[in-house]
Amino acid sequence: MKFDVRVKMIMTMFVIGAMIGVLSVGLIAISLHNRDVTAVKTAKQSNQQAQTANAGLQKDLAAGAITQAQFDEQKTEIEPVTWLTKNSWLVSSSIVGVVSFGLLVLATLILLKRDKSLPITWAEAVVYSGVLFFFLILVNGVIPHFMIDLWDNVIKLRGEFTVPLTKSIASLWESKAQGMEWGWFVIRDMIVAGWYIVTLVLMIALWYWTQELPKRSKKSEKPGEAKVLTSPYGRPMLSATGK
Repeated sequence: MKFDVRVKMIMTMFVIGAMIGVLSVGLIAISLHNRDVTAVKTAKQSNQQAQTANAGLQKDLAAGAITQAQFDEQKTEIEPVTWLTKNSWLVSSSIVGVVSFGLLVLATLILLKRDKSLPITWAEAVVYSGVLFFFLILVNGVIPHFMIDLWDNVIKLRGEFTVPLTKSIASLWESKAQGMEWGWFVIRDMIVAGWYIVTLVLMIALWYWTQELPKRSKKSEKPGEAKVLTSPYGRPMLSATGK
């Protein structure tokens, strides 16, 4: 089955965009959920301490040891644990997911509706560049940030470790050699740096593919197929017969 250029672009856009969106939503949900659990636990402990302190002040007030003004001044306010405090991870990840797939649907509808024989307009270019900019923010900002956040707050690997094989290699010239010592943050930074390198290479390859795809499509056209004449500026022109 052969697909035209427009269908190939839509399929590629949806596959890549969906992968980026799902990865972003997953990292945000896991990282923020762990943060919400910690925040709720801390808030409950603080409120329990505040209630205990306020109960003591209430006894002193009832015994006449302090006045009402002193009670009001010394009492600790209790901050309620709201639904948003417990589920900020759900709100944040849902927003990113809805916006991501909403932009993909918008770009797809524009591609399906437009006349493929005409060059792209400035309005369409603005929409496409906006969609691309949003996903570049996810790729280069959101995903690496939450990779580091997930590593630091969820995985919680601390301390030094010996890099495999380095101890045996170093012992060839020093019997008591311990090998290369690294912290887990080194592995974390290597993973994030590798993410940037791989995505940069893939973006360059994707840009090259999208530029070459229309050229290959024109080369594959049959001699008998009708062609749209264009000016040096890319605008459609009438043929010599005026049709």
